[in-house]
Amino acid sequence: MPGQASFVDPWRFELNPEAYLLVATLSVAYLYIVAVLGPRVVPAATRPVDGRQKLAFIAAMAALLASSTWPLQQLGEDYLLAARAVQTLLLTLVVAPLMWLATPQWMMRVVATSGRLWPLLRIVAKPAVAGVVFTFTMVLVHVPAVMEAAAQNGPLRVALHVLVLAAAMVWWLPVVGPLPALRMGYGARMLYLFVTGLTSSAPTLWWTFTGHAVYQHYATQPVRVWGLSALHDQQIAGIIAKAGSGLFLWVTVVVMFARWFNRDANRSYARGARIPTAEVVGTDDYSLTFADVERVFAQSEPPREATR
Repeated sequence: MPGQASFVDPWRFELNPEAYLLVATLSVAYLYIVAVLGPRVVPAATRPVDGRQKLAFIAAMAALLASSTWPLQQLGEDYLLAARAVQTLLLTLVVAPLMWLATPQWMMRVVATSGRLWPLLRIVAKPAVAGVVFTFTMVLVHVPAVMEAAAQNGPLRVALHVLVLAAAMVWWLPVVGPLPALRMGYGARMLYLFVTGLTSSAPTLWWTFTGHAVYQHYATQPVRVWGLSALHDQQIAGIIAKAGSGLFLWVTVVVMFARWFNRDANRSYARGARIPTAEVVGTDDYSLTFADVERVFAQSEPPREATR
């Protein structure tokens, strides 16, 4: 098949200049927006970004670099579908949400209010739209014809990675987006992640339970990393994708549930601070005696008989 000559050494080091350029461009753009535009937008006594947002951006760039460079890039593109599954997990479950967590509200407002982007954001941030966009993209990029074409076409391969990352950011926008107006409540977020996580992982079930290699690009290449057959590699890829995404999403749902529960508990506690003690623990703040009852009755006028 075309391109078999590239299957020489799966662990050979290769430069990935397009990945370096992408990470460098995003880093410079982020620094410029924070250092130059930030002080013009936020109040003088306010920092443009906090420590958590800085760490989120650094982690996002590190994950993006790891998913797009040696050795994961070379293994995923030429040798192992399992490595490609790890790449996809990094892009969709790590890079995309961290990019939103690194974006302060003022930055998003500046971008959203420029031109006609705000109406588009309001549309794609709707859970139904975001879920369909992400699910459709994940199914599309794993269609055998698309995968085979990307294996032989470098620009298409890069374009598919960008498409997956963009779709993942749309998917996470109503969950961890910087603008509260575009985010759902905690209960809706948990349901949204659960449902869309199931629908978008359909290709991984196909990989795991089919009895033959789906992608000829991986099946016909002569070098077998770690001695894995194409079918075993494909099944491992399905397990990694399904188990990895499932575990990550379940942890995210549990964290959201804990925050939801704590928020409601704090609200209940704030309301309970104004409730009399007797209504909470069944005792009064002071003891009521019989003499107190007699004094109140003595101060009250006797009831009058109704006239007939």
